[in-house]
Amino acid sequence: MFKPPSYVFNGPFASARQSANDSKRWLLVNVQRDSDFASHALNRDVWGEEMVESLVVEGFIFWQVMDDTDEARTYIERYNVTSFPHIAFIDPRTGRSVYSKSGWSMENPVTAETFLESAVDFCDSNSFDRPPKAPLPPRPSPTSGPLPP
Repeated sequence: MFKPPSYVFNGPFASARQSANDSKRWLLVNVQRDSDFASHALNRDVWGEEMVESLVVEGFIFWQVMDDTDEARTYIERYNVTSFPHIAFIDPRTGRSVYSKSGWSMENPVTAETFLESAVDFCDSNSFDRPPKAPLPPRPSPTSGPLPP
């Protein structure tokens, strides 16, 4: 419906993560669902805004995919995404999701202003000059029971 921005990274998640790490930028992920208008509205109302583009190009590698691709399905499973659209900031050094937001509606949308506020706050409090935060322990699956001591 509304085309993705020109600054989207073309390639698989692993390559986007490596590119972000090599360039000392964060990885911005956006998983969209074709049947969800809020996903399309991001391209028009958020990613198309000049200030958003400037911030993303300067501080992030932007990886955007539709939820029905193999790459997206792998990401969705690995990062436990349950609703769409989905936005995340990934630390490319560790692969850890350090911010995410999923499943909003057109009644309560992510706007260019709210995205910029979240992204600027994130960039102000995170730096490649500091070691990455320790990864979180894996979550037990509902069928696996508690983790061993």
